[in-house]
Amino acid sequence: LILILKLAMLIAVENMAAVSSRHEVQAKLGQCEKGAVSSLLGIMCDAVADLDHEARLKEHSVKLSGLLLHNAGRSLEGACFDSYVEEGDDRKRFQRIVNRSRDDPQLAPEMLTVRYG
Repeated sequence: LILILKLAMLIAVENMAAVSSRHEVQAKLGQCEKGAVSSLLGIMCDAVADLDHEARLKEHSVKLSGLLLHNAGRSLEGACFDSYVEEGDDRKRFQRIVNRSRDDPQLAPEMLTVRYG
């Protein structure tokens, strides 16, 4: 009985280690994919911004700051992105995308081309 219990525990530990390793590999792949996508977008777009779940800029973007004609001493980190999107259809479309991603965080990120005001 003790041998069976030890064997069951050994199998459980091995399964946990395998699952943990799989999650670690998936996280690293996700980081690589995000880096590749960001690099590609950086080539194709005037500016690329990474937003949090509240649609605020996660970090300052020098390119976006330049496009918005902000002074060099003003950081965009934490700024609400939709305040830079022109009112009207673009802002409504942006808010729909943000709301969908809040409702379902597993949705793939979407690219949005907007006019800024």
